[in-house]
Amino acid sequence: MKTKYHHKASVNVLAGCFFALLVATFVLHAEDNKLVTEKVSPTKPTVVPAQQAPVVPPTAIAVEELRPATSASVPDSLLPPPGAPVAAATSPGPLEDGEEVQRPLPFSEQELRVLRSSASLPIEQLVQLMTVYEKLENVAMMDALVRAILKRDPTNEEALRVQGTLSPEVETRSAGYLDALSLQVLKGEKVEDTDSVALQANALVMEGRAIDAVTLLEKLQKQQFAGAWFPYLDDLAEAVAEVGDLNRAEKLYQEISADTRFALETRQEAMQLLPSIALRKRIANLRQAARGNPAQLVVSAEGLLREMPNQYEAIVFYIEALDKASLYDRAVDFLTEMKRKEGNPEGWAWEPTLAYAYYGGRKFDEALGRFQAISASPAYDPVTRMDADSMLVEIKVTQIVMDGMSGIEQGQKSRAEAALKRLETDYPNHPDTLGYRALLLAKNGHSDEALQLLMAKKSEAVAQGLPFTQQDSVADVYLARKEFDKARSATYEIINEPSYDLSMKQSAVEMLDEIALAELMEKGSIALQDGNRRDARVILGQLQQIAPQSIDVRVFQAEVELAYNQVELAYEQLSAIKAAMPIGSMQFAGQNALAMAQYRLGDLESADRGFEEIERGWGYAVEDVFDAFWQRRALAPQLRANGTFDTLFQDDNEGQALTTEVRYASGWHNNWRFGAFGIMDLQWLDETSTFVEGANHQRYEAGVSVQRRFSKGRYVEAHIGGYGDGVLYGFEVGKFANPGIYWSLGFEGNARGMQSSSLAAINGREDRVQFQVGGVITDRWVFELDGNYFWSKVGGDRLGQGFTLNGAVDYIIKAETPTRAEWSVGYYAEYQRFKGRSSLPPSVRREVRKALQPQTQVKSALAANEELRGALPADFGSEVMDSLIDPETNRHGVRMTVRKHFGDRWAAYVQGRVYYAADDKSVEYAASVGAEYYLSQSALIYAELRYDSNGRALGTGSGVVEANVGGMLLF
Repeated sequence: MKTKYHHKASVNVLAGCFFALLVATFVLHAEDNKLVTEKVSPTKPTVVPAQQAPVVPPTAIAVEELRPATSASVPDSLLPPPGAPVAAATSPGPLEDGEEVQRPLPFSEQELRVLRSSASLPIEQLVQLMTVYEKLENVAMMDALVRAILKRDPTNEEALRVQGTLSPEVETRSAGYLDALSLQVLKGEKVEDTDSVALQANALVMEGRAIDAVTLLEKLQKQQFAGAWFPYLDDLAEAVAEVGDLNRAEKLYQEISADTRFALETRQEAMQLLPSIALRKRIANLRQAARGNPAQLVVSAEGLLREMPNQYEAIVFYIEALDKASLYDRAVDFLTEMKRKEGNPEGWAWEPTLAYAYYGGRKFDEALGRFQAISASPAYDPVTRMDADSMLVEIKVTQIVMDGMSGIEQGQKSRAEAALKRLETDYPNHPDTLGYRALLLAKNGHSDEALQLLMAKKSEAVAQGLPFTQQDSVADVYLARKEFDKARSATYEIINEPSYDLSMKQSAVEMLDEIALAELMEKGSIALQDGNRRDARVILGQLQQIAPQSIDVRVFQAEVELAYNQVELAYEQLSAIKAAMPIGSMQFAGQNALAMAQYRLGDLESADRGFEEIERGWGYAVEDVFDAFWQRRALAPQLRANGTFDTLFQDDNEGQALTTEVRYASGWHNNWRFGAFGIMDLQWLDETSTFVEGANHQRYEAGVSVQRRFSKGRYVEAHIGGYGDGVLYGFEVGKFANPGIYWSLGFEGNARGMQSSSLAAINGREDRVQFQVGGVITDRWVFELDGNYFWSKVGGDRLGQGFTLNGAVDYIIKAETPTRAEWSVGYYAEYQRFKGRSSLPPSVRREVRKALQPQTQVKSALAANEELRGALPADFGSEVMDSLIDPETNRHGVRMTVRKHFGDRWAAYVQGRVYYAADDKSVEYAASVGAEYYLSQSALIYAELRYDSNGRALGTGSGVVEANVGGMLLF
């Protein structure tokens, strides 16, 4: 089971950037440019709390709170990804004496987002933003950005230049002063400069570390203001609100508004914030009620909007709900209608939000047009236009990456590589170029190189004090390597690191779900691979509960059905899934199972094409490519014209025998196939151990065949030929050998008798009815059974008749993979019974040397002794008959087999057997080893060696050695 990569950087942009300017542009124009319509309340909302990541490892509750569909925060949960510029800010008043960072309240939402991102933005971008704020004469932002730059680069010339332009009347603290002061408080030490502690708390809030700010202020209150009035209660209230504890924030603001010890401005501000807090609490309750149900969230947001159509928070909540439900078309319609009712004004406050809505809906052309208009319009401030320029780049990069990802997912290697070439040519320094390059390396089997590349860039980012924007790509590469624990650890880094924005954290939570699903899928695949189909079915049930609509899960369901021999059902399911894939798709997760189902159903050409699709495709799992490669080789002789050459050498106590067989089969012509064969037998008999006259014997035969195939892999075959003194003929019906069940039933007339070298030497022949059947009982148990009933004859004289049954059942301990061999153990049995004539027929007597000799030597004795004359022929005839065909063979034993394919050339097996020969009342053993080697895709050679400690010739129990060498050539 193979997991799919999702472009996390694009997801971050979608989830984060969609609302990046929702607050920014609206507040900018509503408060600074006074462009708010009469239908929208200009009341400015408070800073919405950001959810903080827990300490490693994160708790399940904390992880759930990061899920996008249930986020308790609006603007901060919708921030742009690290590195994306933000909208323009207003210009608050000058800094108060002694402040390192201005209190957050005078800062606009846009400015707060810039400050919160200052720890994660590259220095080059901080310098760019500082220059923009310098042109806007925004002293507070200039000072904050100067300090952020100098904290990481104390010698930055541009920051030092801007610092020199700041008013000398503004007293500032040296960089690191507030950090050191807060550390003293956290250690339990008292400090004199408590105002600066509050300022540090404000800075922490602006950096998105509200929980740390609450901890710092509570520590200060407990240590130095216990039982006394706490002058920084408004700072604590703001931090508590940012954390999301709205009930406590509401109580704190109520306390501040009623406490005359606070300045009038502070009390009025608290009074103004209370209605907004109450509305935010209501919205938070609506989010909580709709937890995990985006559709319900939309319904709740629609209800609130109907109740408060002019309320800013209601509009924000409604568009947020549409984003959670991915209803971007509705968001576009809603915003477009708003703009129409306002008369389509130039520099419309919601225009950037509309552009992001188009982007969220993957309508890139429309989004490009909107951002281009914003970038070129003087109605928007420089920072807003800078943000639009950044999004123009982001959209183009996203389009290229999405095209490349489609190529990866559809197995189109050239398309995927072309996307990387475009990225490296046009956007070599974009973070997504790095992530995409790493993924493509992993897909090409170079995951080690991908990790080295990512880790090197991560070290550079850490050295600069920046978060690594492609940390999700690290997790993706580990996921591609099926190193699930490492993938999970890499994802937790995103969740636990405060410098990552919330949208990236939310994507990380989704990644945890993806890792869990992929890990469970892999366990299911291993269960199938190891033959534990019951375990696989249990895992399937779990997967269907987690992701019932997942294509991978549906494919796995079909694979389970295939393991339970529901071949037609599996084929129907897989065919339906593949038919629904996009046109042009070249990679299908269930392709191996589909081809296997076609193979077992007898659709050999389709199976071959299916396996070829994997073998010559790109992006398939190593296991699938390995299996497809060797399955195609097993299929080839059934599909293509071929010639085979086989030589069998046998050495036992009768002597030595050599059989050479040559066969040819044509390709298929309208479901007809033709063939030819020739066989030569040579025997060098040991005269001291046999009854047959003459040491050297040769026999030849040849013939032609015709085969007709039908649906579902069934066939009919007939052959005719000749040998020295007769005609060969036969026919057979059956189902071609396949990984499922195969069978055949046939009749052969005048076939070679091969029960012994002596019988072959005197040209023994058989008429026989024969059958074979075999295949999988389950995916762990396989069986084979063959047998025949035969009538033996020599020179037209009948020897007798008998039957043979051979069978085995094997249990697969370990299935073969590219890195391990197949191990199996099983039981096998051989049984043969032959009932011969009571006397030797004339044709046999003429070939038997020792049958005539005694009659000459003891002629006088036979005349004188009637008993001897009666007994000798009968005893001697039985002995000769038994040497030709063993009257009974009865063996039962166990065997162990190891098979392995090595790369694309070698395959080998080793088998050992121990059995009890009931006919001889002895324990025996046998062993065999074999190997095959592909000289090319169309040429194969092979060799086998076998030894059995109990040969059946003459019933002596002596061993027999057999060796095979041969080859095959495909045309």
